[in-house]
Amino acid sequence: MLSVKSLLGLECFRRITLEAGKNGLHRRISWPNIAQTASIREWLVGGDVILMSGVGLDHSAAFLNNMIEQAVAGDAACLIILLHRDLIPEIPAETVAYADKQGFPLFSAPWDLQLATLIGEVSTLILQDQYGENLMNELLEMLLFKRELIPEDLMPNLVDKYRLKGPHIVVASACSWVNAGVDLPMRLAELPIRRQVNSMMIQTLRGAFSQTYYINRDWNMIFLIGLRPGQERQLRQALREIQRRAAEAYHSLRVCFGAGNIYRTPELFARSCQEAAKSLSLCGEESVTFFSDLGIFQLLMELPDQRRVREYAAEQLAPLLEYDAKYKKNLLRTLEIYLQTNCSCKKTAEIMYLHRNTLTYQIDKIRSLLGVSLEEAEVRNHFYNCLKLYRYSRERKKGAPEGGG
Repeated sequence: MLSVKSLLGLECFRRITLEAGKNGLHRRISWPNIAQTASIREWLVGGDVILMSGVGLDHSAAFLNNMIEQAVAGDAACLIILLHRDLIPEIPAETVAYADKQGFPLFSAPWDLQLATLIGEVSTLILQDQYGENLMNELLEMLLFKRELIPEDLMPNLVDKYRLKGPHIVVASACSWVNAGVDLPMRLAELPIRRQVNSMMIQTLRGAFSQTYYINRDWNMIFLIGLRPGQERQLRQALREIQRRAAEAYHSLRVCFGAGNIYRTPELFARSCQEAAKSLSLCGEESVTFFSDLGIFQLLMELPDQRRVREYAAEQLAPLLEYDAKYKKNLLRTLEIYLQTNCSCKKTAEIMYLHRNTLTYQIDKIRSLLGVSLEEAEVRNHFYNCLKLYRYSRERKKGAPEGGG
């Protein structure tokens, strides 16, 4: 993924000065666009390299600050202002301070720097990167999902070129909104948020692990990450940092990660991808699940008759499933969170946004419907396992690809 920092190596940028927003050089770039109107928010697509001459526009600090505000809201990459003594002779100090505060890269360029040259160099850089990214996507499709896209005789060269030998792990992600403890899918109108979260994932993981490749499947990111010995803990920390930042930026946004096992040869990366998908389907409130965390579920998922596994889980949970369907309730989710929080009423009520008395009533109802005592460790363990099996079988029944995504 190209960032604003990638632009600094272009020939034309030798005459362009970074005035503010050094902390935002990681922002992704998508295409150059020229600002010719006072309002730019309607045509921003995210990652825009905005070029502005000032012809026919206001030149005040308030106006320029508003342009930056629109650019940040539209997830643009940066703003390049051409300076001219009769138009914008210099960038106001207020605007420099505002761009720094927003972490938004702001550049100045001499008037005689031809826009056509600047646009040409930026466009060429982006097209070259897209070609390389398309090639990498094909390689990942072949390695992770066994898609025959690249001639077999080219594979060794590509594996060497991208340094894909050695320990690698696959991490799959999914985003949803949490409302009263229930996961809700993201809608088409919320793709700009998904795009920003995906960009943040890429930046965070590439910042922590230089050899990070990714593929976007239905807006869910799948990562192939090269790990050195002992870095699994660092990966867990990076994934939790992504979750924290996403929740901080967008209240009630839940980002889940499932990770496969680590393998040293490209022929086994597809297995890690399958394991990542299975781990993702079993994510609980922790929202970060490694295949190595699943214990006996690693074996249950390999059973040839998965239909019987699904039927068994549904049979055990039938009283709750029938009650929820009849009365439009969600006792199944209540039981799941209650068990995941080690039967803590306080934590369960907080997660599900329930009053303590309401939760107590629901727990009593669950006990009555199942005819068991949740105070017994063996009972809790049994239904916790059934819930995991049901969650996994439900994801497979909905058509989640075995290979992830």
